[in-house]
Amino acid sequence: MRVFSFGILFLLSACAVTKPCRDGGDTLVTDDEGNGNSRCHQKEIEGRSYNHGKYTHFFLDGTPAVEGQFMDGKKDGIWVVYKKSHEVKTVKYFDRGVERSPPLETQKLIDEIVRQSGRK
Repeated sequence: MRVFSFGILFLLSACAVTKPCRDGGDTLVTDDEGNGNSRCHQKEIEGRSYNHGKYTHFFLDGTPAVEGQFMDGKKDGIWVVYKKSHEVKTVKYFDRGVERSPPLETQKLIDEIVRQSGRK
């Protein structure tokens, strides 16, 4: 029982240290996009928490509103914003926090994401 209690206490204390996703980096979400929970990974550099890795913000019904990835607190790669109807609203490409035109191979992947969204 002691080991179990210690494990729960450890998990709760670890959660208390983690900051909300919104405090670790910027997001693409506005008030009309989602209003649900966010799920992100964070890492600490010199005492500051940064979003790092996969990021998802959800609509209240639990479906994704925004999906993307952070690298050291900056948007990186493909970011997809969905409509409440679950179709793709916008797709943007970021290179370490700077929005850019995607490379050709990445553009093909973006086109496929949009195509698949329209089939649902």
